[in-house]
Amino acid sequence: MTVLRERKMAVVDRDWYACFAFRNLMTRDPRVRAGKTWGSFADLLAWLPSSTPWEQPELLFLSLDGSDMQTDLPGVLAVLEKMSPNLLVICMATTASSGLVELVLHCGAAGLFIKPEISRGLIPGGLRARQGKFICTPGVYQMVCAAGELARRKSGQFPRPALEVVPAWRPVSLLDSRMQEAFELRYVFGHSARETGRQLGVKDDTVNTYVSKAYEAVINRVDAAREDMELIEETCLAREQKAVVAYTALPASCHNQAKTV
Repeated sequence: MTVLRERKMAVVDRDWYACFAFRNLMTRDPRVRAGKTWGSFADLLAWLPSSTPWEQPELLFLSLDGSDMQTDLPGVLAVLEKMSPNLLVICMATTASSGLVELVLHCGAAGLFIKPEISRGLIPGGLRARQGKFICTPGVYQMVCAAGELARRKSGQFPRPALEVVPAWRPVSLLDSRMQEAFELRYVFGHSARETGRQLGVKDDTVNTYVSKAYEAVINRVDAAREDMELIEETCLAREQKAVVAYTALPASCHNQAKTV
């Protein structure tokens, strides 16, 4: 039986809709405790001094979409390191450049995820973060390696941590688009069958049929990483919690062993 370990997570993203989606994922996932979201670095830094140790996140996802967010990153991470030295920070961006990768490495972040790649797998991806290791999605792997080589040429300007590539999340292969939409509305966003049916233009019974078939496909998927799926064997979890854990699981990959940047 796998022991459930909750992690305190938080997200900073100026996109309100992204924050809403992240908050839903954190609320519905049994591996997350005290999930929080902020729309700016300033909001986060204003909240921290008055927060309690129970509230303070262990893992923080920072969106760098926007030139000002990137400009502010070094100062923000320096402040966070003083206020919360054990905090792991993973940066996120919709797209990446070699300059962004060098910035994230130079600032000492724990990783960099491309949003369309990590997608619904944000939580299991973040759970792989460790002190002294840099994690990234496949789209920035080559740029991270190139930045490491550049660092060596410049006499160690950047830290050279162990590197782990987190595989991109992908939908469950047996779900068609209709089943996936019904499943997400019911289990990820917590809508009732009636609310889901209204969104899809179908009857409640049809929604329940979609969700039942989707649940079986998700729980029994064989393409997911074992470390992400072991938790669904925990009998104390509710059906909805098992569904979220299995649905957000990352695919199995042989390309995630630690390397040196």
